[in-house]
Amino acid sequence: MSVTKIPDELINKIWKFIDCDKTLNVLFKTCKEFRKISINYQWPRSIKINRNTFIPDFIHFYTTTTILIDSLLIEGLDSICWLQDITFPKKIIFERCKLDNNILNVTTEQITEILIIEDLHRNKMDEPIYINWTMFPKLKMLDIYAPDINFDGLEKCKDLEVVRIDLDKEKELPKFFENFPNLSLFATTCFASETFHFVSKKFKYCIVLKNTRFTSESSLVPESHLDVDFRMNIQSIEL
Repeated sequence: MSVTKIPDELINKIWKFIDCDKTLNVLFKTCKEFRKISINYQWPRSIKINRNTFIPDFIHFYTTTTILIDSLLIEGLDSICWLQDITFPKKIIFERCKLDNNILNVTTEQITEILIIEDLHRNKMDEPIYINWTMFPKLKMLDIYAPDINFDGLEKCKDLEVVRIDLDKEKELPKFFENFPNLSLFATTCFASETFHFVSKKFKYCIVLKNTRFTSESSLVPESHLDVDFRMNIQSIEL
């Protein structure tokens, strides 16, 4: 049977059972009929771009489509200066990219809730990656693997729930991290030289280098996590 003889509504209902973005993206590219159905019913929800992507075509599609893109994966790119031409989705991942220092110095407020950065400039940059945190007020998950980043303004991301920051540079942990009201997981290679008191009652995991014991309002975090000698490879944590 030709796909054109199957009602669009039925195809859409079948696609709703698919929870794999990769499969949905393959379907989107299969034929013009599927592409039309995808656009009409707001599929796909996520996009992956890499070295094989023709960036001008991607920007045109991303900025003109009526599809609400929830997730954008940018993989293995050396130049991403074109990011200034788009708004970020709810989830954006930089995987094995080489970020310029000011690439996330965005000037418009973003809806991004999940920001994941794996920067291949490790051990090769003198200046930290600059992120204009005030433009990410809805951020809930932050996962950074990079040589260095700036913390200025991050205290305004009040909705943060999960934070993992793995840096090459030895960096002191700012005190404001203790004040996030919804924080449940906090893991970092940064060091704390003074006592932190975490106010979140949802706090469950605390992996921080420290020379003094921490305290917490939460009864969910193990006492061992608050002790001075507690250590763990933070990249082994599944977020």
